[in-house]
Amino acid sequence: MNRIGNPDSHCWHGCSNDRRPGGSASAGGRRSYGISSYIYLEAQLAVHSFLLGVILMISYDLLRLFRLLIPHSLLIIGLEDFVYWIYCAVMTFWLLFQENNGALRSYVIVGVFVGMILYDRIVSRPVFSVLKKIKRWFTIKVKRFTIKVRDRRRKKKERSHGTEP
Repeated sequence: MNRIGNPDSHCWHGCSNDRRPGGSASAGGRRSYGISSYIYLEAQLAVHSFLLGVILMISYDLLRLFRLLIPHSLLIIGLEDFVYWIYCAVMTFWLLFQENNGALRSYVIVGVFVGMILYDRIVSRPVFSVLKKIKRWFTIKVKRFTIKVRDRRRKKKERSHGTEP
């Protein structure tokens, strides 16, 4: 029972929502098997916040990949980061609004950050290390190729003018 006294209501201010019904059935008609539906949905919100953190870091990795391929000035990088963090805030608010009627829960914010940190440590850093090595290898190959082409053109030009050494 909540503070208002309505057992069918999930939030402290007394609103009712079909997403958090009383009884043993949880969202989507699934059974929680002994766990109250409120706790089940709170755990589901925690998992969704973790997954949102992973999605946000995937988005940042796409931005980092774009920066790796096309170098940017510090001003542009700062603007991109500012827009990215606005995007993160909007997505987190959207999650809270959709899943929890906009009520701020600290574990949601923690879940988002834990998802971001774990993705960064486990997936992102090793992948970007390999991508940087590939870019360095590719850059070296391109430079060698351009040097060879330039040398061939110079030799061809020297031969055509009859000034071969």
